[in-house]
Amino acid sequence: MPYLVDTNVLLRSVDPSHPMNPDAVNAIRTLRDRGEQLHIVPQNLIEFWNCRQHAQTGEMALYHVHVLKCCKTPYLS
Repeated sequence: MPYLVDTNVLLRSVDPSHPMNPDAVNAIRTLRDRGEQLHIVPQNLIEFWNCRQHAQTGEMALYHVHVLKCCKTPYLS
Protein backbone atom coordinates (compact mmCIF):
# COMPACT_ATOMS: atom_id res chain seq x y z
CA MET A 1 0.00 0.00 0.00
CA PRO A 2 1.48 3.40 -0.90
CA TYR A 3 1.84 6.01 1.83
CA LEU A 4 2.33 9.76 1.54
CA VAL A 5 4.78 10.70 4.28
CA ASP A 6 3.80 13.81 6.21
CA THR A 7 6.43 16.56 6.38
CA ASN A 8 6.33 16.47 10.19
CA VAL A 9 7.40 12.82 10.10
CA LEU A 10 10.27 13.72 7.77
CA LEU A 11 11.35 16.61 9.98
CA ARG A 12 11.23 14.55 13.17
CA SER A 13 13.12 11.68 11.55
CA VAL A 14 16.15 13.87 10.80
CA ASP A 15 16.26 15.73 14.12
CA PRO A 16 17.86 13.42 16.72
CA SER A 17 17.25 15.98 19.47
CA HIS A 18 13.47 16.02 18.94
CA PRO A 19 11.52 13.90 21.46
CA MET A 20 9.50 12.30 18.64
CA ASN A 21 12.56 11.32 16.59
CA PRO A 22 12.46 7.64 17.66
CA ASP A 23 8.76 7.41 16.78
CA ALA A 24 9.25 8.99 13.35
CA VAL A 25 12.27 6.82 12.53
CA ASN A 26 10.47 3.70 13.75
CA ALA A 27 7.37 4.50 11.68
CA ILE A 28 9.40 4.93 8.50
CA ARG A 29 11.50 1.84 9.23
CA THR A 30 8.44 -0.29 9.98
CA LEU A 31 6.69 0.67 6.75
CA ARG A 32 9.84 0.15 4.66
CA ASP A 33 10.51 -3.23 6.32
CA ARG A 34 6.98 -4.30 5.40
CA GLY A 35 7.71 -3.40 1.79
CA GLU A 36 5.31 -0.46 1.73
CA GLN A 37 5.83 2.34 -0.77
CA LEU A 38 6.68 5.67 0.86
CA HIS A 39 6.20 8.80 -1.22
CA ILE A 40 6.83 12.48 -0.87
CA VAL A 41 5.49 15.24 -3.10
CA PRO A 42 6.88 18.67 -3.99
CA GLN A 43 4.93 20.24 -1.12
CA ASN A 44 6.90 18.06 1.32
CA LEU A 45 10.16 19.36 -0.10
CA ILE A 46 9.02 22.98 0.12
CA GLU A 47 7.88 22.61 3.73
CA PHE A 48 11.01 20.66 4.65
CA TRP A 49 13.25 23.28 3.09
CA ASN A 50 11.42 26.14 4.83
CA CYS A 51 11.76 24.48 8.22
CA ARG A 52 15.42 23.64 7.69
CA GLN A 53 16.60 26.81 5.93
CA HIS A 54 18.44 28.02 9.03
CA ALA A 55 20.53 24.86 9.39
CA GLN A 56 24.22 24.85 8.54
CA THR A 57 25.09 24.08 4.94
CA GLY A 58 26.76 20.72 5.66
CA GLU A 59 24.00 19.73 8.04
CA MET A 60 21.37 20.68 5.42
CA ALA A 61 22.98 18.41 2.84
CA LEU A 62 22.86 15.48 5.28
CA TYR A 63 19.16 16.10 5.96
CA HIS A 64 18.33 16.04 2.25
CA VAL A 65 20.30 12.84 1.65
CA HIS A 66 18.50 11.18 4.57
CA VAL A 67 15.05 12.16 3.32
CA LEU A 68 15.78 11.03 -0.22
CA LYS A 69 17.02 7.66 1.05
CA CYS A 70 13.90 7.18 3.17
CA CYS A 71 11.35 7.97 0.49
CA LYS A 72 11.05 7.38 -3.22
CA THR A 73 9.04 9.69 -5.42
CA PRO A 74 8.60 9.84 -9.19
CA TYR A 75 9.56 13.52 -9.00
CA LEU A 76 13.06 12.68 -7.76
CA SER A 77 13.89 9.35 -9.39
